[in-house]
This record gives sequence, structure tokens and C-alpha cells, in this order.
Amino acid sequence: SKTNIRRSKERTIMKSFSPIEVSVSLTHGYVAQSGGNTAGWSEAFADHLRAGGRSERTISSYLADVRSFAAWFERVNGQELRPELITGVDLRAYRSFSIENGAPATFNRRRAMLCVLIDWAMEVGYLSYDPMKGVKPIPQEETPPRWLDGTEYHRLVRMIELKVNGAKTEAARRQAIRDQAMVALMLWAGLREGEVAQLEPKDLQMGERKGRVIVRNGKGNKHREIPLNGECIRALRGWLEA
Repeated sequence: SKTNIRRSKERTIMKSFSPIEVSVSLTHGYVAQSGGNTAGWSEAFADHLRAGGRSERTISSYLADVRSFAAWFERVNGQELRPELITGVDLRAYRSFSIENGAPATFNRRRAMLCVLIDWAMEVGYLSYDPMKGVKPIPQEETPPRWLDGTEYHRLVRMIELKVNGAKTEAARRQAIRDQAMVALMLWAGLREGEVAQLEPKDLQMGERKGRVIVRNGKGNKHREIPLNGECIRALRGWLEA
């Protein structure tokens, strides 16, 4: 029969690989070579993230979470992670593991990464179903951002000014002035660390009394224009003139 012919062909294909090189996926109905080529699919996933417009910082964070999940997966299942091997059983076990180890925020962040990974795996044919279905985020209380109080703010800006004035060499002074400008942007304009690092001189627009900073590729690839106060303008001018 056609069924017997198909099974005979499958056995012939399997014999061409060693037991270590072959894993049979009963769920997906095909024979997949293993051999530990994680780098191949993870690099393809990274390319997918770039094509979607995600920043290198975000991609680096996603891949770090992939490696962490892969380490857990290998420890529990005794085999290297490949997209086609991810099951709902794995994801529910990983959720339980995260609850037991008091890491709900970490799981929720990695769950977001895994959703993107699974969507990509389904798109390119690694998976034919969504193993994340029914695996919900771990509920957690929202922690409001903590602002510096008056004393902490005073100590921070004082320490930075002392660093500028106490520099022994021109190179140390330039670095201290740069640090002062970076902290000013985070304190008074609310920029994130990564947004400050990506700024170029053309993104700083300053007049006599007013100024603004342009964030061209902020979180979520959003464009923002933020007004600058006098303190921030003075710190930035000091850096541009140094």
C-alpha cells in the first residue's frame, strides 16, 4: 500500500544518519537532523528581528534570553534546544520553574521573547502549531519607578561637579564633562541609557534660552522631541565646547 511504501522510505532515510544525528518528530511527521547547529537557527532568528526593525540592543537582549531558556531546556530534557522541539509541556514547566524560583518578571520577559520566536518558527515551518497557547504571563504587582529624593539628587550632581573640577588631566576632564552631559540628559530630559548612547550632535538643538533633544529611535522605534531646561543646556554646551 501507499502507507507501507511511505514508511519504507522513511526507514531508508533514517538509516542514512547515525542515531545521534537523527531525531524523529512524531508530532510534526518528519525526520530532522540534529548535531547541535543552534547557531544556524538563532542567527536566522536574529536576522528576522533585524528585518522587523528591532534595535541591536533589543536583539542582544532577546538572544540572551534565548540562551537562558536553552540552558534550562537542555538541563530538563537532555537535548539541545531547537525550535521544532518546543512543546506546550516545556513552556508550562518553565512557567512553574519560574514561579518556584521567584522570577515572575524574568519569565514574563522571556515569554514575550518566546512568543516572537514561536511566531517566527511557525512562519518558516519549524512549527505547525502554537505551543504557547494557554501559557499565560505570571501575575505580578506593578512596581512604580523610584525617583531620587532631594538628598540623593544633591549628592549625585555634587559628585559629578567635583569630578569635573578635580580632574588632573585634560582627558579626565573631558570625560567628566561628557559624563555630566549624559547624566543631565537622563535627569532632566528623561532619556534612557541606550537613547543617550545613540545621540549625535545634530540631535541637540539649542538656542539662547531654549533647546530640545531629538530621539530618533527610542523604545519601540518611536521618534520623540524633548524640551531642555537651562541646567541641561549648560551641561550639553560644556560638552560640545570641551
